[in-house]
Amino acid sequence: MANPTNFYTNAQLAWAFYGHRFKLYKDTMPHKGYEILLKLAKSKQDYYVVTTNVDGHFKKAGFDENKIYEFHGNINYYLFA
Repeated sequence: MANPTNFYTNAQLAWAFYGHRFKLYKDTMPHKGYEILLKLAKSKQDYYVVTTNVDGHFKKAGFDENKIYEFHGNINYYLFA
C-alpha cells in the first residue's frame, strides 16, 4: 500500500490503510527500548536520532524533536493530524 499509485487506482483502500496505520501508531506507546536509548542519549554531551520510523515514537518517548531526523517522514505531520 505504500505506493502513490494506490491512491490513484484505489484511493478508498489506500486511505483506509493509512487511517488504520495512523490509529495504531497514535494508540501505541513506545516500548522500553526508547527509554533505554533516551537515557543513553542524555548521558552524552550531544546526540541526534536518525530513523526510518514514521510513527513519531522518538518524540513521544521524550527525545528532543529538533534532534530527530525522520528519513521517511512522520505520519503525524501530514495525515489526519
